[in-house]
Amino acid sequence: MFKRLAFCLGFLCAVAPLKAAPLDSPPAPTDLVATLSQSTPLSVDLIWKVTRPPGVHSFFKVYRSLEDSMHFNLLGVTSDASFNDRGVSQGHIYYYRVTMLVVENDSTVLESPPSNTAWIEIVPPPGNPHGLIIGTVTDSATGKPLRNIAMMFFCRSHILLWIQQAWTDSLGHYTAILDTGSYLILASPQRLPWLSTVSAYPGYWPQWYDHVYDPRYATPVRADSPASVANFELARIQPPPVVNLSGVVRDTAGNPLANAFVAILRTPREIQTASTTLGTADIDTTETCEVEDLGILRGVVWKGWTGPTGEFTAKIPAGRSYLALAVKRGYLPQFFDHKRTIRDATVIRIPATTRDTSGFDFDLIVPQILLNSVSGVVQDAYGVRVPSHILLIPVPGGGGIIRYGLTNLNGAYTIRFVRTGNYFVMAIPFWGYAPALYKAGAYGVLRWSEADTVFVFNAVNNIDIGVVPVRCGGVAVLAGIVRATGSPVQGATVVAADTRGNVLGYGLTDGDGAYSINGLPAATVNITVDRDGYEPASSIVDVSAADFSMKRDFDLTSVTDAEAAGPLPSSFQLEQNFPNPFNPTTLLRYHLPVSSPVKLVVYDLLGREVKVLVNEQKEAGVYTVQFDARGLASGTYISRLTAGDFVQTRKLVLVR
Repeated sequence: MFKRLAFCLGFLCAVAPLKAAPLDSPPAPTDLVATLSQSTPLSVDLIWKVTRPPGVHSFFKVYRSLEDSMHFNLLGVTSDASFNDRGVSQGHIYYYRVTMLVVENDSTVLESPPSNTAWIEIVPPPGNPHGLIIGTVTDSATGKPLRNIAMMFFCRSHILLWIQQAWTDSLGHYTAILDTGSYLILASPQRLPWLSTVSAYPGYWPQWYDHVYDPRYATPVRADSPASVANFELARIQPPPVVNLSGVVRDTAGNPLANAFVAILRTPREIQTASTTLGTADIDTTETCEVEDLGILRGVVWKGWTGPTGEFTAKIPAGRSYLALAVKRGYLPQFFDHKRTIRDATVIRIPATTRDTSGFDFDLIVPQILLNSVSGVVQDAYGVRVPSHILLIPVPGGGGIIRYGLTNLNGAYTIRFVRTGNYFVMAIPFWGYAPALYKAGAYGVLRWSEADTVFVFNAVNNIDIGVVPVRCGGVAVLAGIVRATGSPVQGATVVAADTRGNVLGYGLTDGDGAYSINGLPAATVNITVDRDGYEPASSIVDVSAADFSMKRDFDLTSVTDAEAAGPLPSSFQLEQNFPNPFNPTTLLRYHLPVSSPVKLVVYDLLGREVKVLVNEQKEAGVYTVQFDARGLASGTYISRLTAGDFVQTRKLVLVR
């Protein structure tokens, strides 16, 4: 039912060396040429020749090496036989290679051998001196030299703060040619196996010079002539203690579900932090699996199936934070704590002192058997497909229920059994790209007010979501809390962009309303906060060269509060709930022509009180409130509005 992928398509921000191509690989690109662009700012134009296989989707990986022709890092991906490298500077030699990738099907991607190597030297103008920084990276316990450690150099006076400048050789040595100035240096291992309790790779913690793990305390090193020396001693990552996390998967009637798939996942915040801090999301094939009828899941720490009584026990490292997901064919996927999407999922925090913890139960819901579906792809402006979470979010008053899915290996998604109604469609990429909403022909739409809505009836195809890359390149961290009327707002998108609109980083708020954005450069940064159901908020943050950590909180105004501030209604009214019938949530809207004490209650047919939705003094206006019927049996319920002497009732039909 579920199968593990034999590989992971690492075509985003991951740093990946060139690998040997399979025997049946596609033809390699040829005649690669690099020329200095005549445009401003400085950039390099790449062009090559290729014979594309007919009838299949193909694109290209562009690799670059700085100052040597040995250590190539993934620079970008394009669907065209050309590329423009804007991340270059004077006084350096750049080497390039290109490979072609052919997507044969959802689980097979073939990569060609590399093209010829093209190189270009960008000569600095007179009077622009350069300096050297050299050093050795060793194991702190044994003194053994460490090879293939990426050395990253941050110059606080530059807008783009870091480039992956050098790699250590077999003796642990590195040499960096830099513009004269002071730099913070990070020694970053290629892989950080922080989740592995047993790993063949001797994992090491990234380290700033001089022997610190926080850039705020790093010692600057000056690139000069003669060369400055900065040596590193990296400490091995000690395997964390293992904890047993257990629970039971049931249906809504309380029946245990055997052979349900359960996955324990890394949180989006952790993946995004790793991506911006290390230059890679650090996800390999052991953390990737294909889930039937859902898509490709990444960041998987543990996966397994429930036993005959629906129980599962996951062995995971303690001292971390996780998400838990349960999936079974014929049921809607569900995150722990009855949450339906990655955006609203409850974070499970496991203290380092914990050994066993239980109670992580699921109650899976059977969807209505409907012929409606939504499908499309997630891609950037170059046609590169981007692995993502997919959210179908019903428009208030537009029917439907929130749904969750994943893209497959080719960036395509299909969500079936969708209830008829109007929806927003949102993509949250795993890493390397910012979240975006569907708008026909547009890329990087961040605001709900600017997105297109999709009316789902029968099969709706070609709902393609355009995303834009995150151009991280700094060391500053912006964090804070997003609230509305004093309460935390979960699932809000907080996006940082420069004055030209390039996304520099983003964060999603958790259950406490907290967010963090890592890797911000010294620049003027525009911060936008948005979530469906709320008015957007924005702020301008000036990140200076001295800033490493900043705090900015936001207060959102709900759309229902905005309704209350609109034109006053002429009479009292309780509208019919929508949708009706519903499962499990519905919206109730009521009108107040004058300020009144309001009580809105839901009863069953026996007159027993089920839930009090409102019981307070309200100003004149129009209000909308959601009724969540999870845990209630199917049937007819009564909503009753009392406002002063006014009383009105409506019938609500819950259908499971």
